[in-house]
Amino acid sequence: MEIQEKIRKIREEKGLKLTDLYDRIKDQFGPRAIDYSTLKRIQSGRTKPSEFSLYRISMGLGIKLSELEGEDDQLVKFIAKDKPEGHYDYTPVKAHADKLSTRRLKGMLPQKLHLAAQAKTRVEKDPEPANGVIYQKWIYGLKGKITCVIEDKKYVVGKGDICFFDSHHEHYFENTSAKSSACLVIQCPPYL
Repeated sequence: MEIQEKIRKIREEKGLKLTDLYDRIKDQFGPRAIDYSTLKRIQSGRTKPSEFSLYRISMGLGIKLSELEGEDDQLVKFIAKDKPEGHYDYTPVKAHADKLSTRRLKGMLPQKLHLAAQAKTRVEKDPEPANGVIYQKWIYGLKGKITCVIEDKKYVVGKGDICFFDSHHEHYFENTSAKSSACLVIQCPPYL
């Protein structure tokens, strides 16, 4: 089944009109999240959706991105900077995060995570999904390499790499190198 057919089918099963889906996306991500005309073109199959558009649509539908994409329920998605179209299944004193805020990032909680050499964060486990809201974390490598440990599996994120996962899984971040490293962590939607 094509992606546009899945969007239509799931939307109709949930009793939503396209305008309802658009309103949900707008409520979660702000007025500039997606244009209604773009959403309409995606559902009709005239426009291929980006990964970010698909994520926002899945949030609006109250489902996991993997359900919409028809992939197996992967724990983690990993996008290497040299293969942007590919998807792979893959606070102590020395670790701190700077909260980034802007009114345009409604529905997201971005932080820049700094890790000194040989440092790691505490283990986290965000709330279980409730009311159809699935919390996710997106990690974007800025400097050096950071290892994301998710349910005891390790994923190394280098500069320009992206890793995202449902954040109700137990996870932490570590820097095993001799140099400091940094990444951007985006909690979406924020649960705090």
